[in-house]
Amino acid sequence: MSQSFLSPERDRLGQVDPSAARLDMQAVVEHSLQEILLVCAEACTARRSAPEGSAEWHKRTGEILACGKLTNVLYHLQESMSAQESRHLRH
Repeated sequence: MSQSFLSPERDRLGQVDPSAARLDMQAVVEHSLQEILLVCAEACTARRSAPEGSAEWHKRTGEILACGKLTNVLYHLQESMSAQESRHLRH
């Protein structure tokens, strides 16, 4: 049976392997960033075709801003995970 990035490998006692959990989290973050990129691209395309100042234009502007905020949060999560991984490898 194949493992998905959402189901970390467990040892025989049911404990999650920390390195597998980190890889799973990294995969989730990468997948989320790809999804956000797609949503943002669609919002940009729709915003360009909407009349400036219309409700649709403002809606799409909000979507684009939300994508930027989510990207920022996930970027900082990646940075934090990288720092933890570096500390873990030094010990």
